[in-house]
Amino acid sequence: LSQNPVAGAAILGVGTTNVKVYAEDASGNIDSITVIVTTKDVMAPTAVCKDINLYLDGTGSAVITGADIDNGSTDNCSALSFFVSKTNFNCADVGAPVSVTLTATDVNGNFSTCNSLVTVLDTISPTVNVKTFNLVLDATGNGTLLPSDVNNGSFDNCGAIALSVAPNTFSCGDQGSAVVTLTAVDSYGNSSSKNVAITIETSLNINIITLNNCEI
Repeated sequence: LSQNPVAGAAILGVGTTNVKVYAEDASGNIDSITVIVTTKDVMAPTAVCKDINLYLDGTGSAVITGADIDNGSTDNCSALSFFVSKTNFNCADVGAPVSVTLTATDVNGNFSTCNSLVTVLDTISPTVNVKTFNLVLDATGNGTLLPSDVNNGSFDNCGAIALSVAPNTFSCGDQGSAVVTLTAVDSYGNSSSKNVAITIETSLNINIITLNNCEI
């Protein structure tokens, strides 16, 4: 009894192989039969994930691919394709890590999954825009500058910002030009500042008798 390919020969790849088996009796009579051997890949890949930090861009968004969270997934037969359960992230995802599932699939449809924790971070500082302002002192010779007085549309990639300006209180001795700093801080502690010149003046409509310490 013999066969071709010979017994023990490796059959590589997925598909069909014709194996011809020969039988010979004691009298030398020989017959054969062809057997079709079908080779299948039924072994799932090994999916391996890693946790990552993901940084939002200036628009408050970020995108990941399978390659970003794959940590060396393998298969016995072929290259793998990846599917990620969540690929797009934004400011709403900042905070607790987001669990994402990676599915690794081979060319024969076998697949396996693993999970990755994606920690979304906002490290982009706000953009500060300023404008000049004329601050008119009151009848007591004092004035308070508000952040809104010098803010000119400051913004952040993730929404709300807290504004402050320093210095923000002035008196008669400050009349003329002064430089103040507008600072913006976002919800995640990122901050930026910009200087702007303001003019400090008294009102010509104020009666000199009621104006304390300021000369007009």
